[in-house]
Amino acid sequence: MYQALYRKYRPLTFSDVSGQETITATLQNAIRSGRISHAYLFCGIRGTGKTTCAKILAKAVNCLNPKDGNPCGECENCKAVSSGATDIMEIDAASNNGVDNIRELREQVGFMPALLKYKVYIIDEVHMLSQSAFNALLKTLEEPPEHIIFILATTEINKLPATIVSRCQRYDFKRIPNEVISDRLMTVADKENINLSQDAARLIASLSDGGLRDAISFLDLCASLSDTVDIKCVQDACGSSDFEDICDIMGCIAAKDSDGIFEITERLYRDGNDMKILLGDILAFLRNMMIIKTTKNPAPLTGLTPQRFEKTRSAADGFSLDYIMYCMQTVSGVTVGQNPKIDAQLTLIKMIYPQSDDSIRSIISRIEKLEEGAVSRPQPAPRQKAEEKPAEKPTGKSDEKPAEIKEGQLTQWQSVINLLKTSNRPLFGVLFGSKAYFKDGRVLIDSPLSSFREMINSNPAAKEALKGAIAKIYGKAYPIGPYKKDGGKAESLGSPDDGDDPLVAFDQLIN
Repeated sequence: MYQALYRKYRPLTFSDVSGQETITATLQNAIRSGRISHAYLFCGIRGTGKTTCAKILAKAVNCLNPKDGNPCGECENCKAVSSGATDIMEIDAASNNGVDNIRELREQVGFMPALLKYKVYIIDEVHMLSQSAFNALLKTLEEPPEHIIFILATTEINKLPATIVSRCQRYDFKRIPNEVISDRLMTVADKENINLSQDAARLIASLSDGGLRDAISFLDLCASLSDTVDIKCVQDACGSSDFEDICDIMGCIAAKDSDGIFEITERLYRDGNDMKILLGDILAFLRNMMIIKTTKNPAPLTGLTPQRFEKTRSAADGFSLDYIMYCMQTVSGVTVGQNPKIDAQLTLIKMIYPQSDDSIRSIISRIEKLEEGAVSRPQPAPRQKAEEKPAEKPTGKSDEKPAEIKEGQLTQWQSVINLLKTSNRPLFGVLFGSKAYFKDGRVLIDSPLSSFREMINSNPAAKEALKGAIAKIYGKAYPIGPYKKDGGKAESLGSPDDGDDPLVAFDQLIN
């Protein structure tokens, strides 16, 4: 019968265990010095070596000729353990979690070992025990007979009572580094005559999330699909999105190409791609872009192949850090429901048009885009016919000659907005995408955000800051008011010397 690779290549000594050097060195020293505890607690994520180290420890404490803290594997006791000696008992707490199971265990611990020096109880997933079972185990765990050793293993240490944890020697198994996993995969592939590429090994390592057992199991799956395990084979096996598709999606977001977004997502959905996995892959891509933007040596942190790293770096050049973080928050906050395609498309369109989101992060993102002069937003249908004038390049410099102001749309309005970058950033944010017109001696402001009205109503200083910016560009502090859809004459919000109440006047006009 075929033996799964993760079982076939399970380490038999502490020296063979990958990525847990501190723990294995400590256990080896304990074996060499004879300082063996009555209870051990191994905790950490799945596939990091907890059960493997428990089995090696059970063999090492009973070995007749241990070598540097490792079981020799050749003595009578080692062979007995390998063949399934009854003195080594593995208990799955997930299916034996009742108080009666623990009471039965307490009765058994009183008997001496049949063959070995120690009876070893390995209780896997110990956090699954009931509260009454923990209570029954507590006394035995605290003062077991000298011939008994308990080894408890769990992936959820937080579910264990403090009284249990305090009576054990605790060892925390860490995630295994990707480079260690990829090296181990290449070793296994070489022994099994599997044609595994280095890039595919790195990809499998990154997908395994620090678990070596999962990585070897996944290699086993890939090898059953194809004689050559390359990146394409790995992607087909795990259902992850093609890296090139992710790059294309990020390019569409940077270019504000909504047509491209719909085209790619429709194709991926038709081809059977999981939209939840797609969003997860996009989030991972954004995370790598964030690392590139914020660290001096990002390549090792991303875990990407050199070719993929360069493509990710190139994509990151089209995004500011704030915009990357906005996109990450947008993706991470998505719950994919019964309409996964729509959920994915809605998320990506939000990333293209952050102005559709009223969150603080989106406002910051829009401000950043304004500062870069790269704002792109859907243009609403014109509300009123006005004399079309060519747009002038906004400078925002207060020492230039005042611009000429005429009836119709203000062509230097962006310069007014830019002056508020440093003097009043909240006002600068809510003026995003606004336009202004001059009529009957007043500047009439057309803002798509209702928060602009709220700010003017509640903060007279904001109104004065806006009028001051208008004065710097156009040479005079004109009265301001809201743009009227019907083109009728609008009342003034008040000039600096007319004594009108700006709050009341603005409310009268809007409402």
